[in-house]
Amino acid sequence: MACYAAASGSGGASGMGSPPDLSALNKLDLSSAMLLANLMGGPGQQQFRPPGSSSSTMPGADGEDEAAAADVPLTVPDFVQALECIVRSNSSEVNPEQLGEVLDEVLTRNLLAEFTPQQLAATFKNLSLICSGMPEELTAALADQAAAKMTSFDVPQLANIGWALMRMAPVADAEARQCCGLSDGWVQSYSAACEQQLALIVEQQQQQQPRVPLPTGQQLANLLLVPAAVQQPFSAQGVQLFEQAVLLAERRLCSMAVAQLLTCYVRLQLQPQQALLSLLLRHVEEDLQLYDHDMITQVAAAGAALQLRLPNSLLADMTERAAMLQASQQADPYDVQLLQAAMDRLARAAVAAAAV
Repeated sequence: MACYAAASGSGGASGMGSPPDLSALNKLDLSSAMLLANLMGGPGQQQFRPPGSSSSTMPGADGEDEAAAADVPLTVPDFVQALECIVRSNSSEVNPEQLGEVLDEVLTRNLLAEFTPQQLAATFKNLSLICSGMPEELTAALADQAAAKMTSFDVPQLANIGWALMRMAPVADAEARQCCGLSDGWVQSYSAACEQQLALIVEQQQQQQPRVPLPTGQQLANLLLVPAAVQQPFSAQGVQLFEQAVLLAERRLCSMAVAQLLTCYVRLQLQPQQALLSLLLRHVEEDLQLYDHDMITQVAAAGAALQLRLPNSLLADMTERAAMLQASQQADPYDVQLLQAAMDRLARAAVAAAAV
Protein backbone atom coordinates (compact mmCIF):
# COMPACT_ATOMS: atom_id res chain seq x y z
CA MET A 1 0.00 0.00 0.00
CA ALA A 2 1.40 3.39 -0.98
CA CYS A 3 1.26 5.52 2.14
CA TYR A 4 3.82 8.29 2.17
CA ALA A 5 5.28 9.16 5.56
CA ALA A 6 5.55 12.83 6.46
CA ALA A 7 6.86 14.82 9.39
CA SER A 8 4.42 14.54 12.25
CA GLY A 9 5.29 18.06 13.32
CA SER A 10 3.43 19.54 10.35
CA GLY A 11 0.06 19.34 12.08
CA GLY A 12 -0.07 22.71 13.85
CA ALA A 13 -3.83 22.60 14.24
CA SER A 14 -3.55 19.67 16.59
CA GLY A 15 -0.85 21.12 18.75
CA MET A 16 1.91 19.24 16.98
CA GLY A 17 4.25 22.21 17.12
CA SER A 18 4.92 21.60 20.82
CA PRO A 19 8.05 19.86 22.17
CA PRO A 20 8.13 16.05 21.95
CA ASP A 21 6.04 14.27 24.58
CA LEU A 22 7.71 10.96 25.34
CA SER A 23 5.57 10.01 28.34
CA ALA A 24 3.58 7.52 26.25
CA LEU A 25 6.72 5.45 25.72
CA ASN A 26 6.66 4.43 29.37
CA LYS A 27 3.31 2.68 28.86
CA LEU A 28 4.32 0.49 25.92
CA ASP A 29 4.47 -3.27 26.32
CA LEU A 30 7.01 -5.34 24.36
CA SER A 31 4.86 -5.96 21.29
CA SER A 32 3.88 -2.29 20.99
CA ALA A 33 7.51 -1.27 21.39
CA MET A 34 8.51 -3.73 18.64
CA LEU A 35 5.96 -2.29 16.26
CA LEU A 36 7.09 1.24 17.05
CA ALA A 37 10.71 0.24 16.43
CA ASN A 38 9.77 -1.30 13.07
CA LEU A 39 7.84 1.76 11.93
CA MET A 40 10.68 4.08 12.93
CA GLY A 41 13.45 1.82 11.60
CA GLY A 42 15.18 1.79 8.26
CA PRO A 43 14.98 -0.88 5.54
CA GLY A 44 16.29 -4.29 6.50
CA GLN A 45 15.62 -4.00 10.19
CA GLN A 46 13.45 -6.35 12.27
CA GLN A 47 9.91 -6.49 10.95
CA PHE A 48 6.74 -6.97 12.94
CA ARG A 49 5.14 -10.13 11.55
CA PRO A 50 1.86 -12.01 11.93
CA PRO A 51 1.79 -15.40 13.68
CA GLY A 52 3.39 -18.28 11.83
CA SER A 53 5.74 -16.20 9.71
CA SER A 54 9.50 -16.50 9.98
CA SER A 55 11.22 -13.58 11.63
CA SER A 56 14.53 -12.72 13.15
CA THR A 57 14.68 -11.33 16.62
CA MET A 58 15.34 -7.72 17.50
CA PRO A 59 19.02 -6.78 17.79
CA GLY A 60 20.13 -7.15 21.38
CA ALA A 61 17.22 -9.39 22.38
CA ASP A 62 18.04 -12.49 24.37
CA GLY A 63 16.47 -15.09 26.65
CA GLU A 64 12.80 -14.51 27.39
CA ASP A 65 12.75 -11.22 25.49
CA GLU A 66 14.03 -13.02 22.38
CA ALA A 67 11.30 -15.64 22.60
CA ALA A 68 8.64 -13.03 23.16
CA ALA A 69 9.87 -10.94 20.26
CA ALA A 70 9.51 -13.73 17.71
CA ASP A 71 6.34 -14.06 15.65
CA VAL A 72 4.42 -11.33 17.48
CA PRO A 73 0.95 -10.75 16.04
CA LEU A 74 -0.27 -7.29 15.18
CA THR A 75 -3.01 -6.26 17.61
CA VAL A 76 -5.26 -3.22 17.72
CA PRO A 77 -3.80 -1.82 20.98
CA ASP A 78 -0.25 -2.22 19.63
CA PHE A 79 -1.14 -0.40 16.42
CA VAL A 80 -2.97 2.46 18.16
CA GLN A 81 -0.25 2.93 20.79
CA ALA A 82 2.55 2.92 18.22
CA LEU A 83 0.87 5.60 16.10
CA GLU A 84 0.22 7.71 19.19
CA CYS A 85 3.88 7.49 20.21
CA ILE A 86 5.06 8.52 16.74
CA VAL A 87 2.82 11.58 16.77
CA ARG A 88 3.55 12.61 20.35
CA SER A 89 7.29 12.30 19.80
CA ASN A 90 7.06 14.73 16.84
CA SER A 91 9.17 12.30 14.84
CA SER A 92 9.57 12.41 11.08
CA GLU A 93 11.52 9.13 11.01
CA VAL A 94 8.67 6.92 9.80
CA ASN A 95 9.54 4.15 7.36
CA PRO A 96 6.94 4.37 4.55
CA GLU A 97 7.42 0.76 3.39
CA GLN A 98 6.96 -0.76 6.83
CA LEU A 99 4.05 1.53 7.61
CA GLY A 100 2.46 0.41 4.34
CA GLU A 101 2.94 -3.26 5.29
CA VAL A 102 1.34 -2.72 8.68
CA LEU A 103 -1.61 -0.88 7.12
CA ASP A 104 -2.01 -3.68 4.57
CA GLU A 105 -2.26 -6.16 7.43
CA VAL A 106 -4.80 -3.96 9.22
CA LEU A 107 -7.01 -4.03 6.13
CA THR A 108 -6.39 -7.68 5.19
CA ARG A 109 -7.29 -8.94 8.66
CA ASN A 110 -10.15 -6.42 8.97
CA LEU A 111 -8.73 -5.19 12.27
CA LEU A 112 -10.57 -1.87 11.93
CA ALA A 113 -13.78 -3.69 12.87
CA GLU A 114 -12.24 -4.35 16.30
CA PHE A 115 -11.46 -0.68 17.00
CA THR A 116 -13.39 1.11 19.73
CA PRO A 117 -14.80 4.55 18.78
CA GLN A 118 -11.96 6.17 20.72
CA GLN A 119 -9.29 4.08 18.96
CA LEU A 120 -10.83 4.74 15.54
CA ALA A 121 -11.01 8.51 16.03
CA ALA A 122 -7.41 8.56 17.30
CA THR A 123 -6.30 6.55 14.27
CA PHE A 124 -7.96 9.03 11.90
CA LYS A 125 -6.07 11.89 13.53
CA ASN A 126 -2.71 10.16 13.89
CA LEU A 127 -2.59 8.70 10.38
CA SER A 128 -3.46 12.09 8.92
CA LEU A 129 -0.52 13.57 10.82
CA ILE A 130 1.93 10.83 9.84
CA CYS A 131 0.99 10.27 6.17
CA SER A 132 1.23 12.88 3.44
CA GLY A 133 -0.50 10.55 0.98
CA MET A 134 -3.42 8.37 2.03
CA PRO A 135 -4.60 5.53 -0.24
CA GLU A 136 -8.28 5.69 -1.19
CA GLU A 137 -8.93 2.16 0.05
CA LEU A 138 -7.60 2.99 3.51
CA THR A 139 -9.64 6.19 3.79
CA ALA A 140 -12.71 4.30 2.56
CA ALA A 141 -12.16 1.53 5.12
CA LEU A 142 -11.81 4.09 7.92
CA ALA A 143 -14.91 5.93 6.72
CA ASP A 144 -16.87 2.68 6.56
CA GLN A 145 -16.00 1.80 10.15
CA ALA A 146 -16.76 5.35 11.26
CA ALA A 147 -20.21 5.07 9.68
CA ALA A 148 -20.87 1.89 11.67
CA LYS A 149 -19.89 3.62 14.93
CA MET A 150 -21.11 7.14 14.13
CA THR A 151 -23.64 7.45 16.94
CA SER A 152 -21.01 6.36 19.49
CA PHE A 153 -18.57 9.23 18.87
CA ASP A 154 -18.45 12.23 21.20
CA VAL A 155 -17.64 15.80 20.11
CA PRO A 156 -13.83 15.55 20.48
CA GLN A 157 -13.82 12.32 18.46
CA LEU A 158 -16.08 13.74 15.74
CA ALA A 159 -13.85 16.81 15.65
CA ASN A 160 -10.74 14.64 15.19
CA ILE A 161 -12.40 12.72 12.36
CA GLY A 162 -13.50 15.88 10.58
CA TRP A 163 -10.10 17.53 10.91
CA ALA A 164 -8.30 14.37 9.76
CA LEU A 165 -10.52 13.90 6.72
CA MET A 166 -9.66 17.40 5.51
CA ARG A 167 -5.99 16.31 5.48
CA MET A 168 -6.37 12.79 4.08
CA ALA A 169 -9.20 13.05 1.54
CA PRO A 170 -10.41 15.39 -1.25
CA VAL A 171 -13.55 16.22 0.72
CA ALA A 172 -14.47 19.28 -1.36
CA ASP A 173 -14.42 17.29 -4.63
CA ALA A 174 -17.85 15.66 -4.99
CA GLU A 175 -16.64 12.90 -7.33
CA ALA A 176 -13.27 12.18 -5.71
CA ARG A 177 -14.64 11.92 -2.19
CA GLN A 178 -17.03 9.17 -3.29
CA CYS A 179 -13.98 7.00 -4.02
CA CYS A 180 -12.87 7.54 -0.42
CA GLY A 181 -16.16 6.31 1.02
CA LEU A 182 -17.48 9.80 1.74
CA SER A 183 -20.89 9.63 0.10
CA ASP A 184 -23.60 12.24 0.66
CA GLY A 185 -25.21 9.76 3.03
CA TRP A 186 -21.97 9.50 5.01
CA VAL A 187 -21.75 13.28 5.36
CA GLN A 188 -25.39 13.47 6.45
CA SER A 189 -24.76 10.75 9.02
CA TYR A 190 -21.72 12.66 10.31
CA SER A 191 -23.70 15.89 10.59
CA ALA A 192 -26.55 14.11 12.38
CA ALA A 193 -24.07 12.66 14.90
CA CYS A 194 -22.63 16.13 15.49
CA GLU A 195 -26.09 17.55 16.09
CA GLN A 196 -26.94 14.71 18.48
CA GLN A 197 -23.83 15.39 20.58
CA LEU A 198 -24.37 19.16 20.50
CA ALA A 199 -27.92 18.68 21.77
CA LEU A 200 -26.61 16.53 24.60
CA ILE A 201 -24.03 19.13 25.62
CA VAL A 202 -26.46 22.07 25.48
CA GLU A 203 -29.13 20.18 27.42
CA GLN A 204 -26.73 19.13 30.17
CA GLN A 205 -25.24 22.61 30.47
CA GLN A 206 -28.68 24.19 30.70
CA GLN A 207 -29.70 21.72 33.40
CA GLN A 208 -26.39 22.41 35.16
CA GLN A 209 -25.68 18.68 35.14
CA PRO A 210 -22.71 18.51 32.76
CA ARG A 211 -21.79 14.84 32.60
CA VAL A 212 -20.14 15.51 29.23
CA PRO A 213 -17.15 17.90 29.36
CA LEU A 214 -17.59 21.18 27.51
CA PRO A 215 -15.66 21.02 24.21
CA THR A 216 -12.97 23.52 23.30
CA GLY A 217 -13.66 26.18 20.71
CA GLN A 218 -11.31 24.43 18.30
CA GLN A 219 -13.15 21.13 18.67
CA LEU A 220 -16.44 22.85 17.92
CA ALA A 221 -14.95 24.65 14.93
CA ASN A 222 -13.61 21.36 13.57
CA LEU A 223 -17.16 19.96 13.50
CA LEU A 224 -17.91 22.41 10.68
CA LEU A 225 -14.96 21.46 8.45
CA VAL A 226 -16.60 18.61 6.53
CA PRO A 227 -20.06 20.26 6.21
CA ALA A 228 -18.36 23.47 5.03
CA ALA A 229 -16.18 21.61 2.51
CA VAL A 230 -19.23 19.96 0.92
CA GLN A 231 -21.39 23.08 1.51
CA GLN A 232 -24.07 21.10 3.34
CA PRO A 233 -24.86 22.94 6.61
CA PHE A 234 -26.39 21.37 9.67
CA SER A 235 -30.17 21.50 9.93
CA ALA A 236 -31.67 24.78 11.18
CA GLN A 237 -31.96 23.24 14.63
CA GLY A 238 -28.40 21.92 14.37
CA VAL A 239 -27.05 25.39 13.54
CA GLN A 240 -28.90 26.79 16.55
CA LEU A 241 -27.45 24.07 18.80
CA PHE A 242 -23.98 24.70 17.41
CA GLU A 243 -24.15 28.42 18.15
CA GLN A 244 -25.45 27.74 21.65
CA ALA A 245 -22.53 25.38 22.26
CA VAL A 246 -20.01 27.98 21.07
CA LEU A 247 -21.54 30.57 23.40
CA LEU A 248 -21.30 28.11 26.28
CA ALA A 249 -17.65 27.47 25.40
CA GLU A 250 -16.88 31.20 25.30
CA ARG A 251 -13.87 30.91 27.60
CA ARG A 252 -12.47 28.01 25.58
CA LEU A 253 -12.24 29.89 22.29
CA CYS A 254 -8.90 30.56 20.63
CA SER A 255 -7.84 32.75 17.72
CA MET A 256 -7.54 29.81 15.32
CA ALA A 257 -11.05 28.62 16.17
CA VAL A 258 -12.57 32.07 15.65
CA ALA A 259 -10.93 32.49 12.24
CA GLN A 260 -11.97 28.97 11.21
CA LEU A 261 -15.56 29.46 12.37
CA LEU A 262 -15.96 32.63 10.31
CA THR A 263 -14.44 30.95 7.24
CA CYS A 264 -16.76 27.95 7.59
CA TYR A 265 -19.80 30.21 7.88
CA VAL A 266 -18.82 31.83 4.59
CA ARG A 267 -18.50 28.41 2.91
CA LEU A 268 -21.86 27.36 4.33
CA GLN A 269 -23.46 30.65 3.26
CA LEU A 270 -24.73 31.17 6.79
CA GLN A 271 -25.00 34.44 8.69
CA PRO A 272 -24.02 34.12 12.37
CA GLN A 273 -26.70 35.12 14.83
CA GLN A 274 -25.98 38.38 16.61
CA ALA A 275 -24.98 36.76 19.91
CA LEU A 276 -22.39 34.54 18.23
CA LEU A 277 -21.16 37.33 15.98
CA SER A 278 -20.68 39.67 18.94
CA LEU A 279 -18.71 36.98 20.77
CA LEU A 280 -16.43 36.28 17.81
CA LEU A 281 -15.73 39.96 17.09
CA ARG A 282 -15.09 40.65 20.76
CA HIS A 283 -12.55 37.84 20.76
CA VAL A 284 -10.84 39.28 17.69
CA GLU A 285 -10.71 42.69 19.32
CA GLU A 286 -9.36 41.46 22.66
CA ASP A 287 -6.81 38.95 21.31
CA LEU A 288 -5.83 40.63 18.04
CA GLN A 289 -2.11 40.45 18.86
CA LEU A 290 -2.38 36.64 18.80
CA TYR A 291 -3.73 36.59 15.22
CA ASP A 292 -1.15 35.70 12.59
CA HIS A 293 -1.16 36.34 8.83
CA ASP A 294 -3.50 33.48 8.03
CA MET A 295 -5.96 34.23 10.84
CA ILE A 296 -6.19 37.95 10.05
CA THR A 297 -6.67 37.09 6.37
CA GLN A 298 -9.49 34.67 7.22
CA VAL A 299 -11.23 37.15 9.52
CA ALA A 300 -10.94 39.98 6.99
CA ALA A 301 -12.13 37.83 4.07
CA ALA A 302 -15.04 36.49 6.11
CA GLY A 303 -15.96 39.97 7.31
CA ALA A 304 -16.15 41.17 3.71
CA ALA A 305 -18.05 38.10 2.45
CA LEU A 306 -20.58 38.24 5.30
CA GLN A 307 -20.83 42.04 4.94
CA LEU A 308 -20.20 42.54 8.63
CA ARG A 309 -20.46 46.03 10.06
CA LEU A 310 -17.29 46.08 12.11
CA PRO A 311 -16.75 48.79 14.73
CA ASN A 312 -14.43 51.50 13.41
CA SER A 313 -12.03 50.83 16.27
CA LEU A 314 -11.75 47.14 15.36
CA LEU A 315 -11.27 47.92 11.67
CA ALA A 316 -8.50 50.37 12.56
CA ASP A 317 -6.81 47.87 14.88
CA MET A 318 -7.00 45.13 12.23
CA THR A 319 -5.51 47.49 9.64
CA GLU A 320 -2.64 48.31 11.99
CA ARG A 321 -2.06 44.64 12.84
CA ALA A 322 -2.13 43.69 9.15
CA ALA A 323 0.43 46.39 8.32
CA MET A 324 2.73 45.14 11.06
CA LEU A 325 2.48 41.55 9.83
CA GLN A 326 3.11 42.62 6.24
CA ALA A 327 6.23 44.52 7.28
CA SER A 328 7.66 41.50 9.09
CA GLN A 329 10.91 40.18 7.66
CA GLN A 330 9.50 36.66 7.86
CA ALA A 331 6.42 37.56 5.82
CA ASP A 332 5.91 35.48 2.68
CA PRO A 333 5.15 37.73 -0.36
CA TYR A 334 2.15 35.59 -1.33
CA ASP A 335 0.74 35.78 2.20
CA VAL A 336 1.22 39.55 2.13
CA GLN A 337 -0.77 39.79 -1.11
CA LEU A 338 -3.59 37.64 0.28
CA LEU A 339 -3.78 39.69 3.46
CA GLN A 340 -3.75 43.00 1.58
CA ALA A 341 -6.51 41.83 -0.78
CA ALA A 342 -8.65 40.67 2.15
CA MET A 343 -8.16 43.95 4.02
CA ASP A 344 -9.06 45.93 0.88
CA ARG A 345 -12.29 43.95 0.47
CA LEU A 346 -13.08 44.42 4.16
CA ALA A 347 -12.55 48.18 3.92
CA ARG A 348 -14.82 48.43 0.87
CA ALA A 349 -17.49 46.33 2.60
CA ALA A 350 -17.29 48.56 5.68
CA VAL A 351 -17.77 51.67 3.55
CA ALA A 352 -20.74 50.08 1.76
CA ALA A 353 -22.31 48.99 5.05
CA ALA A 354 -21.91 52.47 6.54
CA ALA A 355 -23.65 54.00 3.53
CA VAL A 356 -26.79 51.89 4.03
